Amino acid sequence: MKTELRPNTQTPQPRYIMAAHIAAALLWLLSLPQEVFILSESGRSFDGIAVLVFGTLFGWVYGLDWSREIGYLAVYANYPALLLMLPIRYPGRLAEILLGVMWPLALLTFLLDAVIINEAAHRIAITAYGPGLYLWFAALAAVTFARLAAPDQRPSENGC
Repeated sequence: MKTELRPNTQTPQPRYIMAAHIAAALLWLLSLPQEVFILSESGRSFDGIAVLVFGTLFGWVYGLDWSREIGYLAVYANYPALLLMLPIRYPGRLAEILLGVMWPLALLTFLLDAVIINEAAHRIAITAYGPGLYLWFAALAAVTFARLAAPDQRPSENGC
């Protein structure tokens, strides 16, 4: 069986696209140890790691109560974002679909007015957002830029 070698016909991505992917990943990593939610009790806050871990484990339980707790689903915006941070070409419109899922989920963050702090479901009000939240949104913006600014890799209509 003979294998045929074909030249790489895909155009390489511009450097600024790769830089945006790297910036997105670095911003996301930097957001993890930072405070995300500053709570009304003095000295209490949640950092990005706690939000990611506990939100992933329990967010769906509380987030499915559509009347009050839908904001807990925002943590799941991390997973399409992480897929988009990989500098690979997705087939068809998959990258656009992932962006379309990521942003609505991320914006649910602003529907949270309090967070659950223990297994008895006691809540403490959020009084401010910490730098971790802003770094996280900067990472999402950077990966969005990387995906939307990338040259279109789909074949043209005339087949060339």
